[in-house]
Amino acid sequence: MGETLDARVNFLQRQLHAIVLATQQAQARNDTEALKGLGALYRKVNADIEALKAEAKAADSPSAFMVTLDGLSDEAIKTATVLRDAGVTVVTGAASLVKYLPVILLVALVVVGLVYAGKLRKDLK
Repeated sequence: MGETLDARVNFLQRQLHAIVLATQQAQARNDTEALKGLGALYRKVNADIEALKAEAKAADSPSAFMVTLDGLSDEAIKTATVLRDAGVTVVTGAASLVKYLPVILLVALVVVGLVYAGKLRKDLK
């Protein structure tokens, strides 16, 4: 039974590592949909970790395994932090674009107006 629990811990660690890598790639692309999917995957992996903890406590597992399981929990917390920070960064970037959109449009309108005025002046000469 200990090998099965160890194998599950290794699998969950690999899942958390993959989530972190995918989160960093999605953040680089500003891909909010991928981040949502990764959030759902993280919640499932975290539920599996909690189930493994409950099973290990019920089976009265050795203390070395419990220390390994504690490390897995710490890794899950770090993964959640990376995922949260990536989501905040992507949302902040989109929010700042929306926030400054009126200013951007005004500047673009002024530039187009100046170009048009220059063409009119050139045509009048």
